[in-house]
This record gives sequence, structure tokens and C-alpha cells, in this order.
Amino acid sequence: MTLTSEQLSTARERIARLFRYLSELQKLKTPPKVQLNSYPWKLHWNDVPLGNDTADRGEVLPPTEDGEILGDDFVLKVRRPKPGSENPQGEQLFDLFLELWSTIERESEKVELILGDGLVLFNGPNGTVNHPLFLVTLTLEFDAETPEFTVSETDREPYLYTPLLRFCGVDEAGISWARSELTQKACHPLGGEETSNFFESIQQKLFPSGNYIQEPEGSEKPTKVLRLLRSPLVFLGNRNLGFSQAIEAYIGAIPKLESFPPALLRVVGIEVPKKAVTQDDFDLLMTMPSNPEQERVAKRLEESSSVLVQGPPGTGKTHTIANLLGHLLA
Repeated sequence: MTLTSEQLSTARERIARLFRYLSELQKLKTPPKVQLNSYPWKLHWNDVPLGNDTADRGEVLPPTEDGEILGDDFVLKVRRPKPGSENPQGEQLFDLFLELWSTIERESEKVELILGDGLVLFNGPNGTVNHPLFLVTLTLEFDAETPEFTVSETDREPYLYTPLLRFCGVDEAGISWARSELTQKACHPLGGEETSNFFESIQQKLFPSGNYIQEPEGSEKPTKVLRLLRSPLVFLGNRNLGFSQAIEAYIGAIPKLESFPPALLRVVGIEVPKKAVTQDDFDLLMTMPSNPEQERVAKRLEESSSVLVQGPPGTGKTHTIANLLGHLLA
């Protein structure tokens, strides 16, 4: 459906208000994590032993002229030391990743592995902050035959942990500028000069009374003066960090969107006509056996782009969802 300019303006305003409400509700339900000690597992990058044959660090190259970040296809590889090699550092690191693997296998729906840099240390009016600002989501794979752990990046781009900026008192205009600056710099938490320049610009623009520390000693503590440090680490975070970021990203995209899903428009009180669907132009392709009720659900979805299916356990809701996915992808 094509919206008039007036309808589009109204839709943007109402949908932005709805998602800001969801953002505030998320903050009340799960306040932003701003303390590293609240996470069950973490590994500082400098604690990965150099020159030890049990660990390989991936290399991140400077961005190309097109802004593409190149380098190795892994962030870190950790192998078990060879028997009798007397490598206590390697054994300790491998055991640390065994513990990590066990936690992820047990709680995969709740946790995700994250690489962060731009450590913010601050005793501010809202509380104490000790948390990285610049994050990228990771995956962990295990080859039992070698045995070897491989840490790699997901398809998600590196992002700013914007709830942390708000916690430190940064307004929406400042957050918007920081996002734009990140897009232009095309940097990475493990990057070199381009990442350092990005952090320095963040400190000067958003925290002019603070300090940027390129080479921290490692013993720095939060003070009343905000400090931004280069201190990369890998930690096991909560998956709801990504949910918060998704809401924030959509809020930022709303002013540029020219269309919205009809179901979302109805939620904010903008009525859209249903799509007329006749039996002749309705091509139903189910991947699993179906019944008339499921076919009626698929037709309703085709007409209005949204449908609500209710029923007690065992009545075929999951089966219906699987059939709808098959129909929509066919």
C-alpha cells in the first residue's frame, strides 16, 4: 500500500512512539548491563598468550577504500597442548574455553559470545560504569578431533552499545552522530589506527571533559571523570543485548522508511484496505500435510499480512507455522 505524505508522516510519528515505549519497557524489565563483573565469563585480549603454539589470534586489516574490513576468517583459535609439552598457560586457556563451551551448550538461548573494545570507566550520576562500548557478536565452534576451538564473527556488523551511552548521559542527537561516525569510519573492535581515531572522536564529541587512553596500564578504575580505553576483550553476554539494539536500530531507521507493514500500521491506528484474494490467484503451496483450517489461515495471511492463531497444546499450531513458512518461501 502506498501512503500519502500525510499518512506517512503520521505513521512515522506513531510507530516511533510505539518503539520508544518498547525501548523504555525493555529498560525497566532488563536494565542495561554496565558492569563487566555481571557476566559469567570473560577473557581480556592481552591475556591470550603470544608465542604460544596453542593459540592463534586473527588479524584485522585496515578498511579498503570502499570501507570493507578484511583479514582472517577467525578471531581466535585455541588448541589443547600436546601431551607432555608442559604448557600450563595453554592448558589454562584451553580449560577456560571448555568451561565456555559447556555454558553456551547449556544456555544457548540466553547467552551469546561478544567481542568488545572502547572500555568506558565512569562513576556517573546513574551509577558506576565498567563496560565496553564498541561490540561485535561472535560464534564458537569446537573440533573434537584436533581438539580446537574457533571463535569467528557472525554476519552482524560491529555496533555501538547505545544503552551504555544513554546511561552515561548522552542524548539522542549525540547517539545519532556516533552511529553516523561509525558508519563513516568502517572500523572494528580489533582494528588499528582507524579504530583509535574513532574512539578519540567519540571522547572529544560526547565526553569533552573525559579522557581517552590509547595504552592503558590495566589497573585503571572508574572515577568521576569518564575515561575511554582501548582494552579489547571477549565476554559471554546476554542475548537481550541484541534485542535492545534491534529496537534502537529500528527507531533510527523510521524517519527514512517510505513504507511499513500493514499489520504495524493497524497497530498504530492507520487502517489499510485488505488485499482482495480470489481462489484463482491464490497459489497455495504447503510443505507438509494440511487441513482446511490451515489453508484458511494462509489465505487470511495473504489478505491482511497478519493473522492470529490460538489453540491449546497439541492442536497443530507449530505444524501450521511450519506450513506457513513453506508457503511464504515457495
